[in-house]
Amino acid sequence: MSNYNKINEGIVDKFIEKVFSIAAKGKSNAVLKDLSKKDPELGKLINQAIKTGAAMEKKLKKMSPEEKEKIEKKRRKFLGLD
Repeated sequence: MSNYNKINEGIVDKFIEKVFSIAAKGKSNAVLKDLSKKDPELGKLINQAIKTGAAMEKKLKKMSPEEKEKIEKKRRKFLGLD
């Protein structure tokens, strides 16, 4: 009898969320390195996400408080929080 693992959309979403939360925090741990070795295409995308996050952080640090406030207002409006 075959042993199949049930993979649904929720499991996939949780996996992607964990990968990107680690990448966003800039913590490249052994799990991400192992994934990169096993799936080079996924590893390339993970590295790209880490670099993009670093570039965004660098840009935000250079912005004036007024620019940051303007972006925050747009984000809150987009999310329907205002």
